[in-house]
Amino acid sequence: METTTIKSCPECGEKIKGRSDKKFCSAECRTYFHNKHRGLESNMMRAINYVLQRNRRILMECAAEHARSKVPVYSLQARGFDFSFYTHCRADRKGNEVIFCYDYGYQRLNESKVLICAKSC
Repeated sequence: METTTIKSCPECGEKIKGRSDKKFCSAECRTYFHNKHRGLESNMMRAINYVLQRNRRILMECAAEHARSKVPVYSLQARGFDFSFYTHCRADRKGNEVIFCYDYGYQRLNESKVLICAKSC
C-alpha cells in the first residue's frame, strides 16, 4: 500500500502539483521565498560594499588632487573616509603595510599623514 503525501508551498501554502521533488508551486513563489530569506544578508553586504566603494573613490580623488599623494588624515576623514573598512592589506617592496580599498591603497606615514598609491605600489 503506497501512501501519498500532499505537499504545500512554503511561500503561499498552495497545493504543489507536478514532480514529487518539487518544493514550490511556482517560480514566483520560489523567488519570493529566497529573496525574503536572503534579504537581510544582501542588505548588509550592500551597505559594506557602499562604504568600500566610497573609500576607494575618496582615495582616487585625493591621489589626483595632492602632489606626490601625501594626504592629511583629516582630509580623508572630512570627505567621509572610514579607516575601519578595507578589502585587503599587503606589504610593499620595503616591507611597509599598505591597506587597500580594491585597487587604491594607503600607507600610514605617521598619525597625521598617509601616502596614497595604486595597486602597483
